[in-house]
Amino acid sequence: MPVYERAVLIRNSALAKEMVAAMGGAPVVICRGHGITSAAGSVEQAVLQAISLDRLARMSLRVKGAGGALRDIDEADWDDLPDLGSDFNIESAWRHEVARLGVQPS
Repeated sequence: MPVYERAVLIRNSALAKEMVAAMGGAPVVICRGHGITSAAGSVEQAVLQAISLDRLARMSLRVKGAGGALRDIDEADWDDLPDLGSDFNIESAWRHEVARLGVQPS
């Protein structure tokens, strides 16, 4: 997970360029002292990335708190997942999150 080390408000293009450089090619960056920034092709995808990161971080803390060890997912396991297309996953996940809020999607 990339980290933007400066604890400043991203208030101009020079700071934004620094933060984007810290992101590398990652869709999410931790902004020290602030939280995260999520970048994607749509607002829905950026929000879903942020939600997923939050859930993964909470789960990781629970595992570590229980004395467990974190480990990366094997490449072969990633390769065995079906490709349902990003639109399918984003649209389905977005509908799920909106439904959890109890609001009607626009």
